[in-house]
Amino acid sequence: MTDTISTAPPSKQAKGGGAGGLSTMLLPELRKIAHDVGLTGVSGMKKGDLISAIATVQSGGQVPARPRRGRPA
Repeated sequence: MTDTISTAPPSKQAKGGGAGGLSTMLLPELRKIAHDVGLTGVSGMKKGDLISAIATVQSGGQVPARPRRGRPA
C-alpha cells in the first residue's frame, strides 16, 4: 500500500482559491501570482493591496495603472 502526499507548494494549491486563499500566502508567493496574471509594479505594494489587485484581475476586472514616481511632467 502506498500513501500519496501532495508536494505542490501552497501557492499552487490556493492559486484559484480567491482572496481567502491569497491571504494565507507570503509576499513572494503573492508577487509571483501577480506576475503570472500580468500585474506590474507590485514590488512596493502592501500585502492587502496586492491581494486586492490579484483578486480583481482573477475575477475579470482591471486594475488601474499605478502612477509613476518622479518629476511631474
